[in-house]
Amino acid sequence: MAIFTNIPDEIISGFKKIITLDESDFKQLSDSLDKIDFGLMRSAFSKQLVSSFKNLSSIDASNILDALSTLLMISERKGILCGDVIDDFAKSINENEKIDFKIEPNLIDKFKKRLLELLGNEKVFNSVKSSELYAGHEKLFSSVQIFTDIRPVYINSDELPKTAIISTTLRLNYFDGESNKVIYIAIDEKDIKSIKKAIEFAENQINCFSNMLDKMNVKKIKIEGEE
Repeated sequence: MAIFTNIPDEIISGFKKIITLDESDFKQLSDSLDKIDFGLMRSAFSKQLVSSFKNLSSIDASNILDALSTLLMISERKGILCGDVIDDFAKSINENEKIDFKIEPNLIDKFKKRLLELLGNEKVFNSVKSSELYAGHEKLFSSVQIFTDIRPVYINSDELPKTAIISTTLRLNYFDGESNKVIYIAIDEKDIKSIKKAIEFAENQINCFSNMLDKMNVKKIKIEGEE
């Protein structure tokens, strides 16, 4: 199938951690998953996993979730069974001379069984799936700042200014899937009022939908940063 052509180091590390855990640690990993709250995004999920499984570092937990997320994403987008995606991954890394990590033929079945077991965990699947839905946009918001200053209007350089404008600039930071980017936008008082109205409307919509989910007895997954 040749699905995997360029595999990031983090994904390789995640798969490597899964296959190199001894039976006792892998069982502890599986048991730890059952102690995690249902309906968590990947960041919160990873923190609870590390707290429950002391032999797992935060980096390892993050890499494992990234690896599982990659399998799930490819499986769903290409309509291929997870087991077949795993087979292709094992073949790809074993044939790639640039990757030091290799899966011995006698360990492939064990590797596949472990991955399918983890993906079969409802809490893992829900966390990975919800994170993919949230991040399934071309650009993700990072932060915003608004700068305001006074800009005098000089008629000539020898005289003090008689007029000035109040200048406001919105700095929007976002992630485009590869790196952090910044865009600067000039705004005025009318724009600020428009932004405020848009935020108030969005907050009302969130409250409305949250109440709707409560009535349907559907758990709302908190996005990272929400209180």
